[in-house]
Amino acid sequence: MPLALLAAALVVLVAVAPSPAPPPVTDLPPWPSPEAAGLDAAAVKRLVEAARATEAAGLVIVKDGRVVVDERSGPDEPLQTASVTKSFTGLAIGLLVDEGKLKSLDQPVSDLFPEWRQGRKRQVTIRHLLNQTSGLQNAPSTAVELEEAPDLVQMALAAELDAAPGERWAYNNKAVGLLSGVVEKASGQRLDLYLRDRLFAPLGIADTKWVLDPAGHAIGFSGLQLRPRDLARVGELLAAGGEWRGKRILSRSWIEASVMAPSQPLQADYGLLWWLVGGAETFGPLIDDRALATLRKARAPPEIIAKAAKLKGVVPNSLMDGVQRIEAVFGPGGMETWFREVRARGVPSARRNDGPTVAYAAKGDLGQILWVSRSAGLVVTCMHAPTERLEAEPEFAQVMEFPALTSLAAALLPAGPPQARTSER
Repeated sequence: MPLALLAAALVVLVAVAPSPAPPPVTDLPPWPSPEAAGLDAAAVKRLVEAARATEAAGLVIVKDGRVVVDERSGPDEPLQTASVTKSFTGLAIGLLVDEGKLKSLDQPVSDLFPEWRQGRKRQVTIRHLLNQTSGLQNAPSTAVELEEAPDLVQMALAAELDAAPGERWAYNNKAVGLLSGVVEKASGQRLDLYLRDRLFAPLGIADTKWVLDPAGHAIGFSGLQLRPRDLARVGELLAAGGEWRGKRILSRSWIEASVMAPSQPLQADYGLLWWLVGGAETFGPLIDDRALATLRKARAPPEIIAKAAKLKGVVPNSLMDGVQRIEAVFGPGGMETWFREVRARGVPSARRNDGPTVAYAAKGDLGQILWVSRSAGLVVTCMHAPTERLEAEPEFAQVMEFPALTSLAAALLPAGPPQARTSER
């Protein structure tokens, strides 16, 4: 959800037990230098400079539980995480599975919402909501319908299915919004309060805020606010396999199910509300014959099919190259059209991850990111706040998106695939 639009749409922003000064990311002493942490100093410098160039509000790098970089600009306060929130909603589901309050990921959603015990909706499982294959009707942009919705959970429950469950992958805010209702039903608590008790409090994170919709549901797809340091603490929990200071918070099996392999066969770089990072990022064609057939089957408008056909066989050499090629064909606002008219109809991303997954990331609008390599014990957090420059230069948002961060973070890793830690074998 774009931050400016979200700010205009806020109804209730709930603050939970604010703390004037957050605890450090870790109690261990910081590394004296990147080299001492086993990191390439030049690669660390490139990442720091890139964060500064995008006017990042906070950058945190942690290696093996010790801070390498903790750099901030502006007030030290919780920042909007945007779609990073989705990954936290996924963590809530994992905690509920661990507790036995949800039977499994293959539990039908209709167990919790009986109104779905009919038609194709009875086939939708919690796994489908998590891996973005529910088939639930959805507009990729939250501005289309979600920002004005009086009750996001009821809106999702009332929506029709555009595809059979499991048939099509589509980034679906509405489906993730429904997961907030799943958490409420299974736990008896609102999503933000459940995570306060089961995740944030055990990690010593006290200063959080969360946007509620007019009906009082914590928004599942965007709305959580955290400090960069606190986001890094969650990364440390994940890097440690779900343990925090000798106490298990989240099962290792849940983390592995979420981030160690694709959660479905349709989108190779997507786990359970986490993006997967392979050993090397490559790109296939933006459009091929199968993609065009998918658009025709989904009854895409003829003009969309015609424009997509112009990209047949076009293989971008980077993410930004792909964006530029799409916008050259689809015109101003081309990426929004691309996601709404092409990707939402089941055409997969051109991005490929070659080799085994070496890291995973939670990503949000305007360059909010939590990047974790568990095998290397490495956590990178970068967060941005709306700035005066963004107000004056809307195009600066393209820079703040920070598409190169995952590559810059991966460059911190030792050469070659990282070796598994003894505790993971």
